[in-house]
Amino acid sequence: MVMATINANENASVLDVTAANFMEEVINASQEIPVIVDFWAPWCGPCKQIMPVLEAAVAKADGAVKLAKVNIDDPQNNALASQLRVQSVPTVYAFFGGQPVDAFNGAQPASEVEEFVDRLKELGGGAGVEDRLEEAETALGSKDFDAAAVAFQEVLMSNPEEARAMAGMTGEISQQRASRGSRRPAGETRANCSP
Repeated sequence: MVMATINANENASVLDVTAANFMEEVINASQEIPVIVDFWAPWCGPCKQIMPVLEAAVAKADGAVKLAKVNIDDPQNNALASQLRVQSVPTVYAFFGGQPVDAFNGAQPASEVEEFVDRLKELGGGAGVEDRLEEAETALGSKDFDAAAVAFQEVLMSNPEEARAMAGMTGEISQQRASRGSRRPAGETRANCSP
């Protein structure tokens, strides 16, 4: 079983990735949202500078972009770094639709990293977790339970522990779905249901 390790900052949008789970956590995940891949090494000074900047920009994107960190000093990642032609660190790639779509090398100012993440957020449709939660709550308010359910489910796919989305799915939407199952069309009675 392949698993990604959630970073110590507990941000579900930031993962430590290896060659073993790169396909799942980067290539496949980038079919849904843009994934930034930070190739780094523990001994690299510029890597230590760019990592918190990347993490902050991804956190600010509120689930619309994911960050995968690949330690090139881990022997199992050598072939992956070679395949992507990583010659120096930090090297940062952006994937969307299973393909690399943007990249940069070396430490960058926070403003440029934020612009990089913003471009990716727009590429992926721009809606972050907070945006989708607001859409779901608006849909609930107007009794559009199907639209609310879709928005809550999208949030839970990228952020399974999101309390507001879990509450939304188990609250009024769950009740509406249960009542729909027991409703009969207008005018239909048990007597006219038989063949």
